[in-house]
Order: sequence, then C-alpha cells, then structure tokens
Amino acid sequence: LAQGEKSVDFLSRVYALTEFNDKNKDNVVQEEEILQRLNFADMKWAAEQTVEGSVIIVTYRAQSERYDISIIFKIYEESRVEFFRNDERTVVYSVDGGAREAKFDLIVNKWPWMMDSSSLALRVKTQADPKGEVKVEKESADEQRIVIDSQGILVKIKWVPRALIQEADGVQRIMDVGFSHRLNRDLKELDADFVYPNFNNRVLIHDPSVGVAEPS
Repeated sequence: LAQGEKSVDFLSRVYALTEFNDKNKDNVVQEEEILQRLNFADMKWAAEQTVEGSVIIVTYRAQSERYDISIIFKIYEESRVEFFRNDERTVVYSVDGGAREAKFDLIVNKWPWMMDSSSLALRVKTQADPKGEVKVEKESADEQRIVIDSQGILVKIKWVPRALIQEADGVQRIMDVGFSHRLNRDLKELDADFVYPNFNNRVLIHDPSVGVAEPS
C-alpha cells in the first residue's frame, strides 16, 4: 500500500477460529486450552463480489453440517462514519477511504460448541517488518487498534471491543470482545486474537479492519 511518497508491504489473513477453554480468563489462546480449531485455508468458500455505490464488497461463505460462517470484506472509496446500536447504547466507528483500510464482517451463524463455558477466538495473522514498537491503543472513544511501526508507516488492525449477538427472534444485544496478541519478530508475524464469550446457538457479528496510517 502507498501513502504519499511512502510505501509499506504487509499481508493480513483472516486465519482461523479456535474454540478454547479460557480457564484463567486472560484472552490468550494456549495450546493446552484448545478444544478445536477451524483453519480457514482448509475450508471450501463460495465467493461473490458486488459494488454498492463507491463500496466494493466481497462476500465469502463456508457451510457444512457443523458450521456456517461468512466473511464480508468492504473497501471504501471515501472515509465514512458508521454505527450500530441496541436499546442500551450506540457505538460509533470510522472507516478510512481511498483503499487505506479494508473492513470485514465476521458472521458466525452456526458453530459446533464443545463446551458451554468455552470461548471462541478469531485469529488475524499479519506479516510486516516491525521496525519499531508494536502497541495497543485507543483509536477513538469506541475503537481500539494495534499498530506495527513498519518503514515509517503504521500497519494497523482496528476494532470495536464489542460485537453484536442476534437472537433467533432477531433481537440484537451487544457483547464485550476480548483481545490478545503475540509478535514473532524473527518471522515478522503478528497474531491478533479477538475473543468472544460463548454465544451458544445465537449469531455472532463482529467487524474489525486492517489498513495503514501515518504516525502521529
């Protein structure tokens, strides 16, 4: 991606969903806690691309008897502010335009839970050259981000630390989202995990994004 006269090379992948028994409630996926993992590269995805005004939308969906998962990527020509709400509060977030940021909606319609008390983690793998500090910080009142200082440009993963849970009757509520990360400087790879409490037979909707920004 280029921004002005600067450029940076990075690769982000929506990598896997992992169910784990987070016994110590630290939002960290540890090998001995893993109950099952679904690697997205091993799944069969149907893809569809559409355009709505100045928004490019690519929808991937994978279905089986055990799971039903959609990932919807959106790239905006212009920056915009969006929001979601329920009866209790409104959550506001922004999306950069000009292909500097790609937002994706994770929608889990069905998941084969192995425990009633387990959690589900979405892993996003990002390969970039971390020249400087990697840190988690607030992007806005309702948003957080983790940034990698790479070649004078920040590679960022941004998210609202809340997800929507939809009941069978269509009623939606907001659920807190946990987060943890692990950096391997030798491999120049960052694992970012978004952690969702058990949502049983309901539908999960969460929408992180990846992109670039200039250091402030």
